[in-house]
Amino acid sequence: MHPYPAENLKGEQGFALILVLVMLGILSLLGILALNTSHSELTITSNFKTSQRAFSAAERAVEYALANPAIVGATASETNLNPYATSISIDNSGLDTSATNVLRNLGVGELPDYLAQIYSQEKFGGNFYNISVHARGPGGRSKARVETQQVRIFQKDDEGQLITTSGG
Repeated sequence: MHPYPAENLKGEQGFALILVLVMLGILSLLGILALNTSHSELTITSNFKTSQRAFSAAERAVEYALANPAIVGATASETNLNPYATSISIDNSGLDTSATNVLRNLGVGELPDYLAQIYSQEKFGGNFYNISVHARGPGGRSKARVETQQVRIFQKDDEGQLITTSGG
């Protein structure tokens, strides 16, 4: 004796096949959506990483300019940083030499109020700089621009003149 009589199954032939195909379609769609989401996340991460490298290259250029006596000690009011691009580049990211990258020597002056509270105006003064750099990330896919003003603090001599060791 068969547990399911044949007369009860007459209208259900092929239903299992249709159900399996529908489930396979749904699972395939979910798989495609998961792959698409993963690809989008990888693209976002890659873009973030290259933009961070571009910003790091711009910061590196500022630090390099301030630490290099040939740049901050220059007597010119404006120093082009593009000739130093090979010294600043790391991991295929560095200065964007198609842009203007410059250190401007704004001159010697009294310290701003927030520094004057720490350092005596009678004993210390500062040399002021404006630095503007443009950098690119790996492959040139991202760019960053940093513009900053910096002050280098120097001690004054007995006549109130600033004592400098590198001209700036």
